[in-house]
Amino acid sequence: MIRTIILTIILFLTCNIILADIQCEKCDITKVKIVNEHLDSLTFEIVNNFLCTFDSSCKSNTEYSEWSNETLFKVIKKAPTIFFQVIEKGEINNELLLIEIENPIRDFEIQKIYNQIKTKVLPSDLKEKYLKALETAINKPTTEDKIYDTILKLKEVKERAEYIERESKGARHIRIEITERPSETNGKYYWVRVGEINDIAFVTHFNFIVYQDKFEIKYYDTKKDAIISLVSWRQGQKNSK
Repeated sequence: MIRTIILTIILFLTCNIILADIQCEKCDITKVKIVNEHLDSLTFEIVNNFLCTFDSSCKSNTEYSEWSNETLFKVIKKAPTIFFQVIEKGEINNELLLIEIENPIRDFEIQKIYNQIKTKVLPSDLKEKYLKALETAINKPTTEDKIYDTILKLKEVKERAEYIERESKGARHIRIEITERPSETNGKYYWVRVGEINDIAFVTHFNFIVYQDKFEIKYYDTKKDAIISLVSWRQGQKNSK
């Protein structure tokens, strides 16, 4: 009888562990999608199912990494109480989340989130850890900051910026826009347009592709719908003159 009870308990616990693993598939982009569809009606279950998908192995999945990082900040901003309820339960890898917060892909109004968390009544050690991670994020250039900075330093972009300033007598300036992100390009790259805003619309001068994993920059020829190296593009520019 005792043996039967013990076996039943073991079987019950094993089934629960297996069920938990099934429900919490790591790097599951479907869970990220669900959160974004319910940002104004988040529940403990939705947030918990999202947070448990974070794993160190997800770094190789660019689409998940980029979108989940963005979504994490949205969750904290929209539903901080639920977020910390899930964290306090102790079933989420807290250290991984702190690393994610320290490394935002772009500015998600992090200062506002910091101020919001600062007023929350939370266990002191937990509150201190998250405020510290947010402070790090505030003071660290984001991935998109690095993209803007790198593109602006390209010789062709600097020359075009000077040209626009000169020809418009200071009325117009070079502008950089990220048209598509990894979450929109199957996790592959950022599409960056460089141009200016005239009296009617944004006029594109250059199109660049930035691969997030290697931070490699290539040129996007929109006429041929082809991505080529900067060397090939520059050679083509010389030959066309």
